[in-house]
Amino acid sequence: THDTLTYDLSDTVSNGANDIPPALSWVLHEFHDVMPGKFIRMQAITQGINVTQQLDAGVRFIDFRLMYTAPPDDPATDKHDWYGLHFVETNQLARAYLQSIRLWLDAHPTEVLVMWLSRHGDACAKGQDQYPDVPVHNKREMWAMFTALFGDVLFNFSEGNTNTTTINTMLERNQRVVVYVADYDNVTGGTDVAQDSCAFLDNVCNSDTTHEQQNIENLIAFFRNMSALKAADKAQGRFLLNSLAGDPTVAQISWAAMMHFLHKNSTEQLAKCVEAFNIPNMTGDWCPMTLSECGTLSNYYNQLALDAVITQQLDFPNAFYLDEVSSDGCIRTGTAVVGAASAENDSHATTGYAYTDTLALYNINHGCSITPSGTCAALQAMVQARRARNPLARWEDPSHGRRAMWPVVPGEK
Repeated sequence: THDTLTYDLSDTVSNGANDIPPALSWVLHEFHDVMPGKFIRMQAITQGINVTQQLDAGVRFIDFRLMYTAPPDDPATDKHDWYGLHFVETNQLARAYLQSIRLWLDAHPTEVLVMWLSRHGDACAKGQDQYPDVPVHNKREMWAMFTALFGDVLFNFSEGNTNTTTINTMLERNQRVVVYVADYDNVTGGTDVAQDSCAFLDNVCNSDTTHEQQNIENLIAFFRNMSALKAADKAQGRFLLNSLAGDPTVAQISWAAMMHFLHKNSTEQLAKCVEAFNIPNMTGDWCPMTLSECGTLSNYYNQLALDAVITQQLDFPNAFYLDEVSSDGCIRTGTAVVGAASAENDSHATTGYAYTDTLALYNINHGCSITPSGTCAALQAMVQARRARNPLARWEDPSHGRRAMWPVVPGEK
């Protein structure tokens, strides 16, 4: 999942918040009582269920973002510790969410998990650019806390690499957590139980929520060439990660701010927001108010590419991270974000696409193509039946940006 911890954000801007200068984040934290924290939080939430529920739903890649900051609602100069963040910081310490992950791993001894530690999803930023104004010794303290929790289940790269080690071997060694770390040298001091995200994480961000026809064409081409891309990364010991997160536009944030603060339905600003998404005949009476709503709209169109991997026999990357995963393993494609009330007259409010079952079916099909087994047919039928509960669904709702026959999916018969 993308920004895994954002289901539990406070209204307080983190020290060293992403996308702004550190001095400004200090001011915004210090004067949190007069800052529009609730509005900022709604533009930062990407998930509606907690990390344990995400794991239960089938998520196996955790985008764990954290920063050294004063606690929420306390002065910016108060004692710092590590919190999760997406501009605003989490309500609990990062340690609490890591403990939940460890408890889940202990309860599921045959599961493997990949985690990426960074401040804002930048694999290569180092020092001040990665963790502003955080001394090295505080970074090492964070790593010591992390290894104290996970040390006995961390994948040890001195015993092999992920490109040659089978899952069965990982389970036999009980090395079930693969970790990529941004600012690797400063955080870890050098270690065999994690890899530098800059060198070994191939983070591909190629989803475009504002040009969906081009987006679907690019994603299909990407998945069609995926076998060669993964082979090239495997030869270098790299993990191929793909972001399908829904990004907001300036026009969308401006519209949301006007509605939130002024309660003013500006026809001009709404038209700019609608126009920014470039969806044919999207009527001008609705536009996403939050980042989560941008995520569900993005999911609606990205499901087309995900499903094409199965129907056209294409290939997936090593992992995805995306928004609005629900407890049934779906990505929400309807108009209601996960955990929010839905309109009574909207039959597609809570519609979702069978995300984790689609990935499971791909893995079964891929494994069975390499090593046929008598259990393949039964496994494929079981997962296909689960996928059928939440299949690819398209409907005509131009007022909410959902089109039934657009965009055209390359290769679709």
